[in-house]
Amino acid sequence: MAKKYIKELKEIKRHNTQKKNKKNQRPLLNLRSYYERYVPEDIPFSVFERKVTEIEAAVLKLVLDKKQTEQLSWPHTEGKILHSSIIKAKKSRKYSVVIYIHLFMAGCERHEVWLVNGRKTSLRVLSPEDPKGTIIYSHGLFISSGVEDQGEGIAPFFNKLAKHWRVVRYDARGHGASEEASDYEQQTWKGLGKDINAIRELIVNKFNTGTSKFILAGLSMGVGASLHAFCSNPTDVAALLFIISPTAWELRKPKQAGYTRMLKMTQEKGKSAFVTQMHSALQDSKIIEGFNSDALISHLESMGNKRLELILEGTAHSDFPSKEQIANILDRNPCPMIQFCSKGDPGHPW
Repeated sequence: MAKKYIKELKEIKRHNTQKKNKKNQRPLLNLRSYYERYVPEDIPFSVFERKVTEIEAAVLKLVLDKKQTEQLSWPHTEGKILHSSIIKAKKSRKYSVVIYIHLFMAGCERHEVWLVNGRKTSLRVLSPEDPKGTIIYSHGLFISSGVEDQGEGIAPFFNKLAKHWRVVRYDARGHGASEEASDYEQQTWKGLGKDINAIRELIVNKFNTGTSKFILAGLSMGVGASLHAFCSNPTDVAALLFIISPTAWELRKPKQAGYTRMLKMTQEKGKSAFVTQMHSALQDSKIIEGFNSDALISHLESMGNKRLELILEGTAHSDFPSKEQIANILDRNPCPMIQFCSKGDPGHPW
């Protein structure tokens, strides 16, 4: 690396360290604490520290040279790493260690494509040498693993769990780098639940796990998909981990009607009208702490019209399994559940 970038990097670190005691000011780098919180134990701290330094210098070089961030191709397979986060860094000249953690963890993850129910599905697998079991995480509506990598909420949380569990994060059908559905029924929560169970079967065969323990985790749409997966196959599910559960049952009908209106608007006025509406809605709401709304909008802008319409139609026909079905399944297969709620969010009231 050129000396000027290392020198500039040291100056930025020094400047931010001096400010770290100010109110609401987080220190720029605290590698040891982040290492202990997020990085699997089989990765030595020296390796982590060296790679983070390399990433810092690479990002800084792009910023100082004012080049396009897409040129940074390592370690993300698509070559577009935390685009909006780095754009913000250009403006403020401040760099968050969380950015480097995500970049480092992307280098540790195995990015794979599996055939799930006849469709190519993009997955990220992060695992210690001897995992306790497997966590399958399903993201929310219009989101992808790449979108979540650009925030400070979900990705670090599951990276931390990967110290002891195999963590599989994947792009749901029609989202991110995964193939779109052939019809809207495959895009419903019930259809997405079938994909989760297909992934479970592939994990057992691929990793020779035998009767592996699974934790089914989900955010919003992913909660609905995970609940359907559990109700149709509760075998070997050790726990359910739900983050901001969506509306369901008697509260679902207004939401279903809303998605039907969104679908009609998209068909009549085009995708740009829908993206504009979403951008406006996101200005007044926060999905979860640390979520990057700009990344979600970029994901929507890159999404094909047919793909978006199938997602909207599938969501308009989605609901939880019935209360009676869930109760019967839990009676026969007791399963602990952890639920993370969002206060004052009518779209995620549970």
